[in-house]
Amino acid sequence: MNAMPGVLDGHLPGSGPWILGMRWSDLLFAHWRITPDEARALIPPPLEPHLFDGSGWLGVVPFLMSRVRPRLLPPVPPISRFPELNVRTYATYQGRPGVWFLSLDAAGTIACKVGRAAAGLPYHHAAMTMTPDPDGWIDYRSERRIGTAVFEGRYRPSGPVRPPSDLERFLTERDGLWAMPRRDRPEWLRRARRLWRASHRVLRWRGRNSGIRAGSWQHRL
Repeated sequence: MNAMPGVLDGHLPGSGPWILGMRWSDLLFAHWRITPDEARALIPPPLEPHLFDGSGWLGVVPFLMSRVRPRLLPPVPPISRFPELNVRTYATYQGRPGVWFLSLDAAGTIACKVGRAAAGLPYHHAAMTMTPDPDGWIDYRSERRIGTAVFEGRYRPSGPVRPPSDLERFLTERDGLWAMPRRDRPEWLRRARRLWRASHRVLRWRGRNSGIRAGSWQHRL
């Protein structure tokens, strides 16, 4: 973790040996356009919104985290396998791109504690279920244990794998992230709180069409 001027930490390739290994599976990259002003409101300075096609992008990413382990150590079930859900947007610092996490919900208690303490990431403990069916659908539900944040979704691949588009590369091929020390987060959060609502639609992820069941979700920062 490299300390940056201001209040930010950068996690970037080449900044040192990796310290944590993990695998993501059965995931959905669901994204919505937001205006540059909306993106600016979600990202604290000195970060800048990273735009594509003149828009900011808000992502909701449910998935299964597994094989979580520190460097040189093996995974330890059951603490190394759990559902996770992140709400994210994209930002740059001095021209370097990365992910800005608005929130991360996880069923793993230890993961939440470590993520908050060690990396300054906004982890929340949640009751989560992730149920596959024989037709390939994933039924996913997350309800935060403290607060009112709830996510419900149903998704599956519905097309052949193909080369990703420029937008798909922009949204998914991210090698770094930005985090804010906890002491600096509360004042900024008061300025940036938003309630996002979205109806069902068809989204593309990594060359696959992923259908989201008709309904709605809401997630409060």
